[in-house]
Amino acid sequence: MTTYQAQALDTKALKALYSTDPVAKIILEDFGARQRNQQITKLDQLLFRLSNARKSVSRADAINVLRSLDDAGCGRFLTGRKGHPTRFEWQYDLVSVAKAATGEVQQVEEIQPAPQTDNGDEPIIEKESLPEGTIKHTYQLRADWQVTLALPSDLTAREAARLSEFIKTLPFDGQEA
Repeated sequence: MTTYQAQALDTKALKALYSTDPVAKIILEDFGARQRNQQITKLDQLLFRLSNARKSVSRADAINVLRSLDDAGCGRFLTGRKGHPTRFEWQYDLVSVAKAATGEVQQVEEIQPAPQTDNGDEPIIEKESLPEGTIKHTYQLRADWQVTLALPSDLTAREAARLSEFIKTLPFDGQEA
């Protein structure tokens, strides 16, 4: 395992990136509009979020922006390998980085350590945190979206059928199955 050497944030490079690269501007404005910070930004989730906002950004262009953010000292860009997604691990608070790029703030906060993770993606859920008689089920709905349910270990066929009927009512795309 290689050790990552943190570097100082280059706010001049960050502002230049924002003012000269239209894709960087789209991505940084998305980060600046976020309500919560995150320690890791997965490329596929970023592209999905931008697509839902009707902002067309190619994968290659998004990668170039994340690499530029790495060069500016915001964190590090990691290409997905061995089952891990392509992602950006933030050294600084992503919302304040975005606001520094636009000139809204001068001070950028360093990220506080996150809860321990087992694979770099999700916090570890201790067995004791689930009520007794509960089983955690995880389903990969899309390449970039996992669904996790905590269900009773003695789930009946009738309860499963009721749950599936409920799930059928959730789509918002207006298409019938």
